[in-house]
Amino acid sequence: MIQAKNKTLIKQSYSAEIKNMFLMFSEYLLKIATERETSLKRKDFEELLKIAVDNLSFVDSGSVLMSDEDGYFYYVAAYNHSYDILDKIRYSPEEVYMRRFKRVYVMKHRIVDLLKELAAKLGEDEEVIIEKFKDKIESINNIKAFISIPIRYQRRIIGFFNLDTWNDEEIFEKTGFESVAEMIGDLLSIAVERFE
Repeated sequence: MIQAKNKTLIKQSYSAEIKNMFLMFSEYLLKIATERETSLKRKDFEELLKIAVDNLSFVDSGSVLMSDEDGYFYYVAAYNHSYDILDKIRYSPEEVYMRRFKRVYVMKHRIVDLLKELAAKLGEDEEVIIEKFKDKIESINNIKAFISIPIRYQRRIIGFFNLDTWNDEEIFEKTGFESVAEMIGDLLSIAVERFE
């Protein structure tokens, strides 16, 4: 009973900032969709990440993955991460986990070692990566969990809008953010379809 009450209080305390962020996010996408004829660019995704990270106290960084014509996923934008490291990473279609194809998916740090994954992608030993990029990988190493929001085009996933937390791997569930993340995915998908 007490635990349920605490969960409700946590959700209520974050409710206003989530609503405010969602309003700013949707207004920015609406502005792009009505004023432009060209597709979403890196600077647009960076601005959307900035809106989410700067207005949600429980989100610390973010990134956007998009697929190319061969189906490989690559980073097109990052916020509070070193983009020049992420820019070197590609994921084959087989590496994009099926569980990430849900409406949204929360991946906790204990599930995947992000530094090992980064080292494997760059073809380097983990210690070499840590030494070589120590000031640039701190944000990646800080991630406790991230929420992966699929971006769809004609019922096919063409990208992911990822938001990271550095503090509490249960925060997305505690705040009730997952339902809002689904709506963010719908908005991004509509915006992508508008330009394709």
